[in-house]
Amino acid sequence: MPYYFSDNAQNVEPFVYFANQPTATPFAFEVLLPQVFVTPPTGPITEGPFTLEARTPASIPLPFRVAFASTSAVWTFNDKAARAGLQQSFIAFLIKLEAAGLVPGGLQTVRLALAQRLPLTFTETLFYRYGFDGAAGYADLTPGMRLRADFQGYQLADPTGAGTNQYLNGYTGSESVTFDLVGLPDAQGFATVVLDAFLGRIGTTVVAPNQGGGGGMIDLQTGFRRRYLRALYPTTMESADKKGFVGTQKNVTLVAADSLAVIEAATRSYRETNGNTGGNGVSTYLRGRTVLVPQVQVYVRGAPTYVPLGTTLRHLLDTSTFIPPLAQQVPNLNCQRWLMDYNPYSDTALQLVFPGFTPLNVWGSNYRVYWNGADVLDLPLAKGDALTFSVPDILS
Repeated sequence: MPYYFSDNAQNVEPFVYFANQPTATPFAFEVLLPQVFVTPPTGPITEGPFTLEARTPASIPLPFRVAFASTSAVWTFNDKAARAGLQQSFIAFLIKLEAAGLVPGGLQTVRLALAQRLPLTFTETLFYRYGFDGAAGYADLTPGMRLRADFQGYQLADPTGAGTNQYLNGYTGSESVTFDLVGLPDAQGFATVVLDAFLGRIGTTVVAPNQGGGGGMIDLQTGFRRRYLRALYPTTMESADKKGFVGTQKNVTLVAADSLAVIEAATRSYRETNGNTGGNGVSTYLRGRTVLVPQVQVYVRGAPTYVPLGTTLRHLLDTSTFIPPLAQQVPNLNCQRWLMDYNPYSDTALQLVFPGFTPLNVWGSNYRVYWNGADVLDLPLAKGDALTFSVPDILS
């Protein structure tokens, strides 16, 4: 089953949906799930349009389902890039599942299964997969990502700082460092997010706490090995002319917790109190006005490539050619999206066109230009996407 793009409709945000064939009308569908609970719940778990219920018999390979009618709120779109109410229901639903007692990897399985099947706006594809909410300024950091840290160094060019010479002193560009995030199991078997596979296995070193922010990876060694890790962007940052700011209020902040409920509470507190996580989980920042950028790996003509989270199909094509949204036709482009198939071929809805991949239909009659100036190439990339397009061999 491929992904298709919605038709153009005035004041309706474009979206992608997973179906056997393109359609202009909503349709009923269900997401089937494996045994993700330590002890199966005694009844349905519901939040907004999301209801998890048992299938019969309970012994089947996929004993649970989340079903959506053609009239479900997941099919209601407006001119907003993200449907705030639906996102809130989604997170609250996952928190209820977590409270019911999930096996290691259970919550991530449910989240990705829904993210793969729900009809979503282009912006929403980033939130449901990666917890990336650009409007609220945060994103989850998960195993398999690469985290780029852009450090700045402080330049003291004129110690006297007299007159306008004071502005010669300040922060200036420095090195960029990348961390390859991996998951390592805790005592209960749940994957914890660590910044480096080697350091994550070092259990002998305890790093003393700091008061002015960390200096690098080692300062996230003690106390930060938790099941959830999130980057929070402040509402304001100090000018490069200043010496910096002590505290999470004006620095890009990392917060870690062992439950989705706690990391959501930390995020709400950070937003509502202007940069204080309220004692939820653990938090810190890297000094020097450090900026953090999550990256995901995609494949461009077979070559693995890391791109910042939020990179679109167009952004990759822009490196080779300019394609205006009015082109009505795209190059010889093929894009495949990796799908999680947790129980291969146990249900027809899970059978994949290619092993592990399904097409993103961006070419030919599936190409769309929308009322807001976007087109299908403005869809953000997901981890594992494989993009190929023809490039002439000018040397032949």
